[in-house]
Amino acid sequence: MIRLFDFPSIEKLFKFYNLILLSMSLIIAG
Repeated sequence: MIRLFDFPSIEKLFKFYNLILLSMSLIIAG
């Protein structure tokens, strides 16, 4: 069985997605 979250690329993508959400919320709030 392969678990998706074992791949570091998925983890980088998830962190990048969180960064985008954070910047978008800052733009909306500002």
